[in-house]
Amino acid sequence: MIGNKGSYIVHSVALNETALKHIKFLPNYADPYHKRAMTMGEIGCFLSHYNIWKEIVDKEYDSILVLEDDIRFEPFFRSKVQSLMQEVHQLGDWDLINGVKIQQSTSFLQPFSRFLFLVWSL
Repeated sequence: MIGNKGSYIVHSVALNETALKHIKFLPNYADPYHKRAMTMGEIGCFLSHYNIWKEIVDKEYDSILVLEDDIRFEPFFRSKVQSLMQEVHQLGDWDLINGVKIQQSTSFLQPFSRFLFLVWSL
């Protein structure tokens, strides 16, 4: 089942000192790529993801599909996701599968010998 649960979205424009007071930041944390503190947009994105993960744990879901707001659906998306999820359930014990569009080299990806849709990396 594919659904929509927009209540998890945290808009960065709504973030301020009061909204962030319950969050403990790592002292002197700097984004490893940009070498700076997190932006309000990044904090909002993190909080949106955190809210989803909290519900997953609280409600003990077996599996869940989380899609970003900028997803671009392609033809046969639903059937491809259903095929992917069949492969995922054949894996047995798994915690997280991250589906990302890779725009650089894919040489680090290793195919699973018995699966059409799944690859893994170290």
